[in-house]
Amino acid sequence: LTQAIQTHKGASLTLIVKTVELLRPVINHQALYMCHTHPGADALPSKADIESTVPIGLQLAQLGMRLIEHYVIAATGGYSRIIQDHLPNLAGEIADILNR
Repeated sequence: LTQAIQTHKGASLTLIVKTVELLRPVINHQALYMCHTHPGADALPSKADIESTVPIGLQLAQLGMRLIEHYVIAATGGYSRIIQDHLPNLAGEIADILNR
């Protein structure tokens, strides 16, 4: 990790992220970790967390960047394996795009 960049600040229950706004500060990097907080104690990824990871990961790959992982941080800890646990095919799809 060479740099941490905050791109958005959400409300208590939701955040709408436009991919282009997420990408502006990281466009010159080859890979990135995405992370966000949950306001309560539960760090388990929501359905929206999981579903939003796919298009962001694929769009990053189209730009030549690898999404390494998507983390969730909460009051009692964190969850660090959204891609590994919930989206096992995403890493392969990203690699396929990057290797074209």
